[in-house]
Amino acid sequence: MNEVDSEAVLKAKGYDERPFIQNLALGAGLALQSKIGLQPDWDILDFGCGTGLVLQRTVDHVRAAVGVDSSGAMIQVLNEKAMKKVTACCLQLSLTSNLAQHYKQKSMSGAPDKFDLVYSSMTLHHIHDIPATAKLLKAYLKPGGVLVAFDLEKGPDSILFHPQPISSSVYHKGGFASEHLSSMWQEAGMKDVSCERVHRFTKDVKDDAGNDKKVVFWMLMVKGRS
Repeated sequence: MNEVDSEAVLKAKGYDERPFIQNLALGAGLALQSKIGLQPDWDILDFGCGTGLVLQRTVDHVRAAVGVDSSGAMIQVLNEKAMKKVTACCLQLSLTSNLAQHYKQKSMSGAPDKFDLVYSSMTLHHIHDIPATAKLLKAYLKPGGVLVAFDLEKGPDSILFHPQPISSSVYHKGGFASEHLSSMWQEAGMKDVSCERVHRFTKDVKDDAGNDKKVVFWMLMVKGRS
């Protein structure tokens, strides 16, 4: 591993250990258990899995799990956790780059490529074309499978969630209205779409004047069936 990669892994490990990030993962994990109802015969896919903090809260309740992330450093940290039943893939999913090809290229066998549940946590705001991505993820669902995403609710202070200046990797600044998330799921062809608040959390931020401020945020969960 070269020096740049080493620094990226250290950064990923630091991300993994932040209490705030762990709290977000806890909220998503609890919502998947209580509101979706994870089943022991399910195969699940975590899209944008990072270091696997949400997977740590879901994998014991299902048959098999796959985590996909475009960051090799995040995937390395996930692999170091050696979670049973989890297959970690460093992959940028697209119409021309899919799981089945990845498994073949990496000589991986036994991992599922169709899922009862596909979810992402705090990933949507990094995606430019959300309906297109939702359609892509829908293709990985088994008939009747569930597509779920968690992200920030738009509010008076939600623009403060990301430190200023906001990174160019954040396409959707300040969160989402629940109606907006629902409409994008419907545009992707999902059925029985709903969106609700599932997790309340507080974050230390800086206001426009650079002053410290505690702000209460809400995490939304949008879901739909294929």
